Amino acid sequence: MGSVPYGIIRLRIGWCGVVKSARGAERIFIGFKSKIKLINEITGIFPEAFYSSDKVKRELIEIDSYLSLRTKHINIKVNSAVLTPFQLRVFKALSRVGYGKTTTYEALAAMTGVHGAARAVGNALARNPFPLAIPCHRVIRKCGSNGGFSSPSGSRLKKLLITLEKRGKKA
Repeated sequence: MGSVPYGIIRLRIGWCGVVKSARGAERIFIGFKSKIKLINEITGIFPEAFYSSDKVKRELIEIDSYLSLRTKHINIKVNSAVLTPFQLRVFKALSRVGYGKTTTYEALAAMTGVHGAARAVGNALARNPFPLAIPCHRVIRKCGSNGGFSSPSGSRLKKLLITLEKRGKKA
């Protein structure tokens, strides 16, 4: 892939970062408790990454605006080539779940046309390299509990994001 720039920012949910290439965001990282853990995660996955907040400034502003309730949609171009065909189907269906709303893994599976594939949908979401831009936090268990969330802050962050969106929807 060659060298790719990354930028990081400290926000209310913790340290967040974006790695970007000419194809768009290669990965979005959210909810890290420390700057060094985030940098280690980024450079562990992308050893060729170099720090350049200027090259990812727009993406970091988008994330900050969303988490500060100044916008209800994150407009970040992502490199969809890193997604599997099934992830693309799941994420396309997920795009129909609006801001401040939630759906279940089972209902999302049905939206993809693959009834009974709740576990497969959960696995696709767990591997989402673009949290917030692809709002996997909007998917919960049928019983109403949050379910898992692939962030260092886990389900606590998922609950915070759901609550944040519900508050932003009322504004």
